[in-house]
Amino acid sequence: MHRSRNIWTLMFLFFPLFIFAQTPVTLYGLKGPSGVGMLKLFDQGPEIGGLPLRVTALPSADLMVAKFVSGEAELGILPPNVAAKLYSAGRPLRIAAVVGQGMLRLLTSDPSIRTLGDLKGKTVEVAGQGATPDFVFRRILASQGFDLQKDIQLGYSLAYPETAQMLIAGRIPTALLPEPFATMALMGRPSLRVVGDIQDEWVKAGGKENYPMTVLVVTADFAQKHPQDLRTLLEAYR
Repeated sequence: MHRSRNIWTLMFLFFPLFIFAQTPVTLYGLKGPSGVGMLKLFDQGPEIGGLPLRVTALPSADLMVAKFVSGEAELGILPPNVAAKLYSAGRPLRIAAVVGQGMLRLLTSDPSIRTLGDLKGKTVEVAGQGATPDFVFRRILASQGFDLQKDIQLGYSLAYPETAQMLIAGRIPTALLPEPFATMALMGRPSLRVVGDIQDEWVKAGGKENYPMTVLVVTADFAQKHPQDLRTLLEAYR
């Protein structure tokens, strides 16, 4: 009887730990270029290196912010500006890794645009005001002597997929797009051209060789309590 009671005591003590260990970790990302790095995680299935993982793509940055603010999200892949917004709001987040870099292309069907200097007096669609593409493009233009209030019109009314579709349909002539949407637009309308090299222009403007498009963020609590799980996830990205 005493032995039986000890067995039940051990099961009570260790069974909850077993359940906890088997609970999948949820990694949130955003649909669009921020989620490109998550594709190989989808392909690897529900377990990575022994870590049960659930990968969820959200349709908007606002939903991502809400999940971190509520405490529901512990891991996320998102643009640096969204990560900075959450950190400024007092969320205890840490950047674990940069998982997406330098993926921008300037596309146009306008025959008069051959160089970045030809953009004066033009309108360029740049999805995501305040996001990395916008910041990078503004810095490049400023380095080339553009008055951003007078010399060029930057549009922010379309999301990345809609921008690509509008380029393909010929509804807008010029846009700055990240991958994979730039390639989608080029394939959908062969008359589109790539103007310059945004990565090279970024370096000329004083930036580093590359710039972060997406980062993996983790709550301080998760990083402290589950360092091995975090290492396993980072290994999957290499």
